[in-house]
Formats: sequence, structure tokens, C-alpha cells
Amino acid sequence: MQFNVFFIPFRDGETEERELNNFLSSKRILSVDKLFEGTGWSFCVEWIEGGKVQSLKSRPKVDYRETLSVEEFSLFSKLRDKRKQLASRDGVQVYTIMTNEQLADLVRKNINTIEGFKEISGVGESRLKKYGMEFIKVVEENEGKQNLTSEES
Repeated sequence: MQFNVFFIPFRDGETEERELNNFLSSKRILSVDKLFEGTGWSFCVEWIEGGKVQSLKSRPKVDYRETLSVEEFSLFSKLRDKRKQLASRDGVQVYTIMTNEQLADLVRKNINTIEGFKEISGVGESRLKKYGMEFIKVVEENEGKQNLTSEES
């Protein structure tokens, strides 16, 4: 691990800001600590050798219609709709509530309890408390509709 410290003054700090941004984009960054120092900001950057970290945007997209069964994709779509509704209500981006991968994992593992949510990677207690029951309701409603359909057959 290595450390670099950068100072960016409030006035005429464009050059220092460019230098920091160039550094950040060219290294594998572990952490950045920011400290206000009266006339500007100090940044302590912890990094390791090894080049850039792969950007989230460069990850290949997954087509969940291909990776989930028809029934699973139907539930996945309902969960995405609920996520969009919650994001709109709370004024946040949809991925801050749950990512597509987390929703797909929820469907694949057939999770229908709050306790089961703990099996989903990256879903912590606060998101679980805030949104868990909302998603469980969608799963339960979907299971109820599937039971009605199978009884009619």
C-alpha cells in the first residue's frame, strides 16, 4: 500500500484538481480521506500497484430473460416495478434500493421471508428494515397468483 497527499486550494486550484483526478483514474484506489483545512481541501489517497479497477459501467450487461425461467422473470419484473416505485417515492436511484443482480438472486433463491433476505449479498440491516417487507409482499402476492393458476388447471 502506498499513500499520496494532495492539497487543492479554494482559489485557482484547477491544476491541482486535474492532477488529483488524473492520479485517481490511473491507480487502483483503496480509500480517499478528505479534510477541510481552511484554505482548501487535503486528500489522502491510499492505493496499490496494479492499474485501474474495472469500472462498473464496463461490466457486461446481463439479460435476465435468458438467465431466469419464465416464472422467475415474471417475479423479477414485478420486483423491479416495486423498486422503481420505492425509488420514486424516496427520491433515490433504483440501484440504491437493490441492484438487478440482488433482485435476481432474491428470485433464484426463492426468498420470501425477512430472514431470507440476509442471504442476499450487499443487503444490510437498514435496507432490509426500510424495504424488505415491500419486496416480501410482492413475492407473496406472486405466490398467491401462481397457486390460483395451478389450482385452476
